[in-house]
Amino acid sequence: MKLWVLIIKHNIEPLKNQIEETLLGLAIGDAMGVPVELCSRETLQLDPILGFQVDGTHTQLPGTFSDDSFLSFCLVESLIEGFTLDNLAQKMV
Repeated sequence: MKLWVLIIKHNIEPLKNQIEETLLGLAIGDAMGVPVELCSRETLQLDPILGFQVDGTHTQLPGTFSDDSFLSFCLVESLIEGFTLDNLAQKMV
């Protein structure tokens, strides 16, 4: 289900922008980090992340976020709907 539908349905409209901005920031940070996962701190100090990168550790297109973001989206949807472990597990599957 789309996040905005959940937000309206469960009357959390006042938090809508904050939730969307937080999730967008999470996905952007994740997408910037995917190409350099498993790189050492020294490597990143010599070649810092300045934007979306091509290829990298997992050979993904620029802007591709990982399962970390996807699982976070599942958690947020489950929390909005009234969290249960079963509901969260179904979303993650």
